[in-house]
Amino acid sequence: MYQTGYAIYVEDFIFLWHAALSGVEVQESGNASTHSRTSTSRAMRVQGEGGTLMLEAFAKRAARFARVAAEQAETIVGRPFRLVLTNAGYAFPNGANTRGALDELLRLPELSLGTETLLDVHTAADKPLWFFFVGTDGRRGAFLRVRDAAWERDADGELRPEEILSEETETVELTAEALRGSGATFGRFGGAFFSVVSIAYLALHGAPPELLRAAQFHDHLCPGVTSGYLIATYLKRHLPLRSPDERYVILSLPPWCKDDALQILLNTTPGKSGLYVIPLNERSKGRLRPEARTLAGVYFRVPREGSPAEGLILGFRWEEAYRLLGIPREAEAFRLENLLALDLLFAEYLDRPETFVHTLREISLPEGTRPEDLVQPGTDVLAALNLADPL
Repeated sequence: MYQTGYAIYVEDFIFLWHAALSGVEVQESGNASTHSRTSTSRAMRVQGEGGTLMLEAFAKRAARFARVAAEQAETIVGRPFRLVLTNAGYAFPNGANTRGALDELLRLPELSLGTETLLDVHTAADKPLWFFFVGTDGRRGAFLRVRDAAWERDADGELRPEEILSEETETVELTAEALRGSGATFGRFGGAFFSVVSIAYLALHGAPPELLRAAQFHDHLCPGVTSGYLIATYLKRHLPLRSPDERYVILSLPPWCKDDALQILLNTTPGKSGLYVIPLNERSKGRLRPEARTLAGVYFRVPREGSPAEGLILGFRWEEAYRLLGIPREAEAFRLENLLALDLLFAEYLDRPETFVHTLREISLPEGTRPEDLVQPGTDVLAALNLADPL
């Protein structure tokens, strides 16, 4: 129903953006389907199959759904809430904007962005809107999901709570004892169980804001994300940027969850040429020299212009992590309780990344060579970096 309107919104945004850049004055008009706008009205009108809708309607509807969810959760886990997670702002079910739910949740006095008591979690745009409320004692959480159909049927706010929320409110005990052996339940919460539980559990145990932000982007908090936090800390300590003109460029080989954390912590996004991903299959990993078996990527400090790039080839000691945890990596690594336990272990070493992160070798590129030159099609990057014999 809303797809046509969304396309018009994007088209109009692009027009206004170009007009602003070129200094063109936008002609006033009340017609929302043309490239003109009414300066007095802040409402962007969206043309859909069912007629003209106001974007404010989405915000009001999302706010109402959040209010209904909070009232339902209060009867289950109590108030004040210790922590709330939601994918509001990322989910666009049937094209509906869900950001209004965040505004409504922020009306609750116990929640704020600054205290990390309200966390917005990245999901795909086509996912349903959901909420996870943790009670005052931090031991129990309730997961509530909004029915997709409610966005179209609740135009006048007439739907009852049971018509807005999915049939069953799911709960979970957020204790190590209760979570032990719960890996088989990963499919709960519409597939969001690990996402919700991992972030909530680590947030309740004092995970730092930067790590939480990386987890919110990655959509769960696993040891791979935490390893990215440790690598970023190690880089800032052993290969610090010396001026605003320098930046990091990463050759991610092999890639894992760390790279999402590095995008948040170092702003090394692929779209800004800060991250190049090079997957390594088992055959490629088998080519690595013995001293490079812990390979965790190549990290360059690159000036905007002038001096050549220099960097570090880093390794990550996963075996040391599992030794400290006291479990064999192969057999037990991906049980939910062990993933959470490993994250808690890493949390004790956030200021001591050298326990796990180590330098395999320093590297300096020849004048005129850029990091991206090493990963061009047809290039044997492992041989080029002297991490393996040539093919």
